[in-house]
Amino acid sequence: MLRIKLLVSVLAVMLMAGLVSQSAPVRAAGPPEMVVLVVDRDSVGRTSGGADLVESLVGLVSVLRSDHFFMYVNADDPSEMLGPMLPEDQRFTVFKSRLNRELTSPPVSGHWKFADALARVYNYLSDEGAAQGSTVYLVTGGSSQPDLSELADAPGPIVGLLAQNGWPIVGLSLPGSSADVAADLRDLSLHSGGTTFELSVPDGLASLSDNVLTTDARGSLDVVSEDVADLDTVLTSFVTIAPGTDEATILFFKQSAHGSLRLSNPLGLEASAGDRSSPSVIETPHVVIWRLSDPAPGRWKVDVQGIDGNVSIWQSTLNKYSIGLEQMGAVPVGRPTILIASVRDRGQRAALEGVKVSAVISSPESSPVTYELNDEGRDGDLAAGDGFFSATVSAISQAGEHLARLDLHWPEYDHRITSESTIVSQAFPVIDLITLPTDDLRPGERTAVARLEVNVDGQPYAVPVDAIVSSMSSNARRKGALEVKPRELVSSNRAWLYDVFFTSEEPGGHTLIFHLETEYADRQYVFSTDSFVVPVLPPPLSPRRQPVAAQAPPAPAAVSQVVTPDPETEEPSSFPWEWAVAGLGAVAMIVIGGALLRMSLPRPYGFLYDDRNKLVVDFSAVRRNPLTSFLRDTLPGKATAVQGLEGVTFRFWRNRVGITRRQDAPTIRINSQPLVGEAIVEEQAWIGSGGRLYSFQTSPLPDTGASADA
Repeated sequence: MLRIKLLVSVLAVMLMAGLVSQSAPVRAAGPPEMVVLVVDRDSVGRTSGGADLVESLVGLVSVLRSDHFFMYVNADDPSEMLGPMLPEDQRFTVFKSRLNRELTSPPVSGHWKFADALARVYNYLSDEGAAQGSTVYLVTGGSSQPDLSELADAPGPIVGLLAQNGWPIVGLSLPGSSADVAADLRDLSLHSGGTTFELSVPDGLASLSDNVLTTDARGSLDVVSEDVADLDTVLTSFVTIAPGTDEATILFFKQSAHGSLRLSNPLGLEASAGDRSSPSVIETPHVVIWRLSDPAPGRWKVDVQGIDGNVSIWQSTLNKYSIGLEQMGAVPVGRPTILIASVRDRGQRAALEGVKVSAVISSPESSPVTYELNDEGRDGDLAAGDGFFSATVSAISQAGEHLARLDLHWPEYDHRITSESTIVSQAFPVIDLITLPTDDLRPGERTAVARLEVNVDGQPYAVPVDAIVSSMSSNARRKGALEVKPRELVSSNRAWLYDVFFTSEEPGGHTLIFHLETEYADRQYVFSTDSFVVPVLPPPLSPRRQPVAAQAPPAPAAVSQVVTPDPETEEPSSFPWEWAVAGLGAVAMIVIGGALLRMSLPRPYGFLYDDRNKLVVDFSAVRRNPLTSFLRDTLPGKATAVQGLEGVTFRFWRNRVGITRRQDAPTIRINSQPLVGEAIVEEQAWIGSGGRLYSFQTSPLPDTGASADA
């Protein structure tokens, strides 16, 4: 007897625990997110198929918001509540069954108590500390709702408190609702920060689904197909799943409460239990929902049969891939910029094949411009296949914020992932180069040849003196001395105005370029002026005294006689030997001058080593085309046989080496900086090309044990 009493007591405790668990939510780590359904049972009962629509609504929202607790409240009897219950709970099926019975039960009274129901809902949400974003779905309809009109005209404090806590009312009007009821429902929802939808198939439920997905930042709903079916027709549609899809939700809306649907994977096999991509299915009278986890990419086929009326298929996908701009700080106005984007797989950079990446840059003041980005090591991209997609962007002419919309596209699957970023452009320091007259510059003369003015958007900007770097090339054996002197220091060895002095040791043409190398707007920044030539004339020739010929003594007087010239012995007219000699002398001078010029030019020198210190190129041993080898100080990159250097030219001076890149050539980086135009290659500088790195040395490294392939 004692054992029987003990068993009854244990069962009673277990029963009480089960009942409590159905009426109180399981506490999550944070505030619970709630979905509360307030239903006007009288309007549902008066609407044809009203209960099926509400059942479809619950099934739809329980899938889209599976992490929310669900509650149900009768508008005619707010004291009766169901839930809260998580859709993932096994007992949620019991919750839906009880809800369906409530929907088909007659209302307790003929009076609606919307205000009392909303007050009950607010008190419960407050007691549970519901999270922002918890939503109240209010379902009603009919032709006359005095209580609803009064609540819409004077919402009262409860509606304001719901809005203040971030718990909006979403109004759902049943088919056939009057314009007055729809307007009152819209006003009430707006007061709470919510919106309204018609509870119709397919438009109303599809719009509601898209709103839920967008609000919860879970993507958007895209239409796959829309059609009108009949009982004797099989409709076939295809849903394309892109690579990298973590989860796909396929929603099928149908006017008919009957019919069958079949889903097949890209291999043509019907999705079933045990399949890696087998879906979980939620079926309601008007909505069928498939949820696929880690689905196989490709075309999934949907066959529809035995349905009469409008049908539509929609999909929403969550992809593990994302695309965004690499942080590069502000970009300078008026100068080309390399735009770099990367594809991420759950935060880790991913290299993808078969995709196209584009960027559309726009601003309120300019038209959108589209750029194609690549991961092929060209047009601004450093290395192929590293997950960085790059392009050289034309100069942005206006300062400010510019919208960059990135598009990651799989052409095979016609699938896109987009994102938006902001590019900030601003004025950066530039050097205004003012050249001075140098028409009569002679060797040994120290002369001011230029003036440098550093400014930002026209305003003087002082930079450290050592930030101004000059480079010079010359066809003379000795280039001379170049001095850049600040005219006046502003503070701590900084100036904005500089004078340039040049002293040449011998005649020739001297090409000058000036660079500004500094840090500005949290980034390393380099600006280069245009080049200009300083000609140095040879010294003037000193005047020479002409020799005076000795005068011969006067000849003795002779007898005058007339001599008649003999035509046979008369000498012909003299040939212009003076002009011929002068012409040959000029040609000889040109040849000798060209030979001297060539002899004065330095031969290529230096070495390129790879990242393992293996010798790749010995510039002095590279064989060149005889037609182009006259200029000994230049060497085309293609002569080195190094992949990626085909579009550059090396130029050699006695104390430095320059490199120039054609605009259509593959991207070259000097010490991680893109090469734009011309640059100086310093000792131990790193040259990046085609995903490889090479180190430049003026002297061979010891014990390399390798030879160039020149």
